[in-house]
This record gives sequence, C-alpha cells and structure tokens, in this order.
Amino acid sequence: MIGAGMDDEMQFRAALVLLATALASGCASVSDVIPSGDGTYMVAAHGIDGNGSGATQKAIALQKANSFCEGSGAQIQVVHIETVEAMFGRPPSADLTFRCAKADGH
Repeated sequence: MIGAGMDDEMQFRAALVLLATALASGCASVSDVIPSGDGTYMVAAHGIDGNGSGATQKAIALQKANSFCEGSGAQIQVVHIETVEAMFGRPPSADLTFRCAKADGH
C-alpha cells in the first residue's frame, strides 16, 4: 500500500508516477559540475543502460552546464565537447568542458 487512506485510483496514480520517475532517472547519469582550472568547468553525461545516443547525452550535459552558468547570471561558452555513441558493452556518453561568460562576453 502506497499511502494510508488512499483510494484505489489514487494509489494507482501514485504508483504510475513513481514508476515513471524511476524509469526516467534510470536512463542517464550526469555528473556534478567540476572546476577544471583556468576558468573552465567539466560535466559528463553517460547512458546507463546502453540505450539512447551520444547526442542525447550531449543535450543532457549542455542543459546541466547551462543551468550552472545561468545561476551566476552568465551564459555557457563551450570549450570542447566529445560524444561517444553506444556500442556493445559501452554506453553513450558526452564529456563537456565549458566556461561561464558574462553577458558582455567576459
């Protein structure tokens, strides 16, 4: 039972939400943003189950970096990005190096 006092329909809906959340979070792993020196940062995204693509992992890494930069009122400036497609025994991944540039370009 998910929650005491919940009727069957509410329990079913709650179970569906939990299942959808578990499935969505099980598809990719994204690292924290890590300073890598000289004003640059790194973030990596990796598919967990071998499904997906390098492009999807690239988008996930770019979203994380963009949110990080926006938090300080800056914009992302990509220094380098490398994507790897899934192959047998190797999940798709993306490694991103970036800077956060203020609106005036610095």
